[in-house]
Amino acid sequence: MILSFSAIDRHAQFRDFCCNLTGLETILDFLSTITSHGDTILNAYILDEGNRMELPPEAFDGQLFSQPLQQLEEQWQAALRKPVSDKLSANQWHIELIRQQIRLYGDRIETLTLQVDRLEMLRRRVEDMYYDQQRNQLMEQYTNTLTMYQSHIDRAQDGRQRAIKKLKKLESY
Repeated sequence: MILSFSAIDRHAQFRDFCCNLTGLETILDFLSTITSHGDTILNAYILDEGNRMELPPEAFDGQLFSQPLQQLEEQWQAALRKPVSDKLSANQWHIELIRQQIRLYGDRIETLTLQVDRLEMLRRRVEDMYYDQQRNQLMEQYTNTLTMYQSHIDRAQDGRQRAIKKLKKLESY
């Protein structure tokens, strides 16, 4: 996999990079590590087997991806190992699925809220660090990203509320 990205270093210099790395987790951790050292990723993409995958720069906040991705994989593996019991009625099975959906909405809301908090922190850093056109561009990018994340949070909260209503209805039968 070839990673290509542009960044502004902590000395406000634009930098372009390209390197060959193995594994998506390695690439994501690499970009987050760069951000943790005070640089700001402007754009990034991966070339793999002729396909180009854009990476959202706002996702790289200095926190490593490998541990959360491993936890997610473990959760999915555990879910796949659990056989659906033949003894469950269709209603109970549906109730369990909705409970899982509610938990997933909660996890998504928590993750997005954490990302919003981190982006707010980065936006404050940019306000303090830059005083020219770079600052305005970065501030606009952070504001747009924050607005997008907030809309995702709102949609997840709405979906969670709908699922809770559906669960209450099913449990009343």
